[in-house]
Amino acid sequence: MSDASRLRGRAGVALVLVFGSVQSWAGDDSRQWLMRMAGAVEDLNYEGSLVHMYGGEADILRIVHRVKDGQVAERITAVDGKGREIIRNDDQVTCILPDQMAIHVEPRDPRAREQSPLQGSLPTADSLDEGLYDLALDGRDTVAGRAAQILTVQPMDPYRYGYRLWLDQGTAMPLKIQMRDEGGGVLEQILFTEIRMPDDIPDAALQPSLDTDGFKMMRGAPVRDGEEMPTASWRAADVPAGFTLTTVKSKYAPGADMPTEQLVYSDGLASVSVFIEAEQMQRTAVGGASSMGAANAYTTSRDGHLITAVGEVPVRTVERIATSTAPGGR
Repeated sequence: MSDASRLRGRAGVALVLVFGSVQSWAGDDSRQWLMRMAGAVEDLNYEGSLVHMYGGEADILRIVHRVKDGQVAERITAVDGKGREIIRNDDQVTCILPDQMAIHVEPRDPRAREQSPLQGSLPTADSLDEGLYDLALDGRDTVAGRAAQILTVQPMDPYRYGYRLWLDQGTAMPLKIQMRDEGGGVLEQILFTEIRMPDDIPDAALQPSLDTDGFKMMRGAPVRDGEEMPTASWRAADVPAGFTLTTVKSKYAPGADMPTEQLVYSDGLASVSVFIEAEQMQRTAVGGASSMGAANAYTTSRDGHLITAVGEVPVRTVERIATSTAPGGR
């Protein structure tokens, strides 16, 4: 699998949202804003339209989110020719893919926050390391007709991106988010063009809007609690400060003779996936950097294997991790 295909296959609405305060991490209420924001995204009723801009492209999404009797339900629809939908409830996630005539159903893993595109892009209050990011309140503005508090997060080194977030003044709901490079340029942006927060949302608003007769149904494996992380046969020997190995996976791609190993390194907010696969003799040699929007990839080879590191981090980060990945982390 090439680095470019992995970039194309990443979650379409995945965009990291982060938040901040003034000059001292503990000296103001920025951390309280972050905690309020996390509660708002999961616990409020809301519906509206989102625009996600990245790499010169734009996706328009419709989101409906409801909490009723302690049960969370959510429907996200892509407003484009493909019309894909993600429907999430307390115990499962359903992805409807009309362009593939397929439905993917998998158990909702409460540990896998990315199963909800909006929820998955939010850090938890304890995910931001004060030694890696500086949080700051940065004035007020208006977004989608609502007063907003602006918060920023600035990385302490050049190995991760900075962010700017507009939070609803009354509820702390994120209304607009920007991911920024070292020079302050906007790499990706997601914003509500309109949003409502009604007291009640009817059941019908959370049902699939597509006729799925004839679609192929595919179900994911159940979530197993307490499963230990397998031992990685490859490791990155040189990672930027704060990044630690959080996930190890091994699986066979269709038609492959050897499994692809995946390592995930994270600092609690930013993450980098590393894919290690046996090099195929017939494959044209590939290598170096590629990008799409805020995502960068770097591919190299070692000991008869292709190594690709990819993530929404600067290219220097994926290059450093990819080039230091080796069997046993030597």
